[in-house]
Amino acid sequence: MVHGIFPDELSGAFGAERSPDDIVFLQLTLPSPFTVEATGSADTALLLHSLNLLTPIGQFILSDDKGLIVFRSMLPHQAHNLPSTLVVEALRMTRFFATEFLSIIEPVAQGLKTCRDTLDELARQGVRLPTVTAAR
Repeated sequence: MVHGIFPDELSGAFGAERSPDDIVFLQLTLPSPFTVEATGSADTALLLHSLNLLTPIGQFILSDDKGLIVFRSMLPHQAHNLPSTLVVEALRMTRFFATEFLSIIEPVAQGLKTCRDTLDELARQGVRLPTVTAAR
């Protein structure tokens, strides 16, 4: 189930004042149905980082303390009344990425495969990850 909140509403709890011109964000989260085994956490974190290079909206996040994987996306808008078409498309994309990638992530999270094996397998299937290089 996808959950949605407006995290900017939390800023008032910390004494921050909001301006009418401030951008509002809708945060959508979709938790995975499985958790990460301790033996697979480093490989899972690396795999999530790699897969995040393929997601144009949102990213996978690994909770260090509970081993929970969540797909999270943020939608900026001028007001809380986001257009329904925008919200529906964001929900579709959130579900799409979770559906497509969780079956790839789970064997690594369970310690059954390594990140390298998974990325090599994806490369054989024609999936090319964008490369990231250090700035010089």
